[in-house]
Amino acid sequence: MFVAAGRVRGAVRDRAGPWRASGDWWDVGWGREQWDVSLEAGVYRIFRDLLQDAWFIEGEFD
Repeated sequence: MFVAAGRVRGAVRDRAGPWRASGDWWDVGWGREQWDVSLEAGVYRIFRDLLQDAWFIEGEFD
């Protein structure tokens, strides 16, 4: 598995997940699968938007 998004690039060394989350209480419905992935450059939270079928980087762990 490989992550390539802007400045974040690299082979996945380890991963945890997925965790599914969804909602539509006050707004348009949403759903995602979240993963924590370890790359050589650091550990990141990524997710797949289930409605758009697209991947995003949500953040980087310190």
